[in-house]
Amino acid sequence: EKNVVYNAMGHNIFIEDGIETNNRILHNLVVSTKRSWSLLNTDATPACFWITNPNNHWIGNHAAGSDRYGFWFDLHDHPMGPSATNSICPRGVQLGTFR
Repeated sequence: EKNVVYNAMGHNIFIEDGIETNNRILHNLVVSTKRSWSLLNTDATPACFWITNPNNHWIGNHAAGSDRYGFWFDLHDHPMGPSATNSICPRGVQLGTFR
């Protein structure tokens, strides 16, 4: 809540695995997100806000000047990483709050 990110590499504010729900990401400003070739594979196409599960609350956030995406809804069939499971489908989940 109430963070400022400037000139940072890779995804800046994110919920990574896709299993996380009902988080409140509030009033953040991200400016000048840069691509990276040495972090996660997806950091080559970075997002100010990388969203892997839509069932969260994104309120009052602002993105400006990313090398690729401001807000990236990167939805997969199932969560990935340490939270991997076939019992949840982020792609079919309803959007929480986005304003």
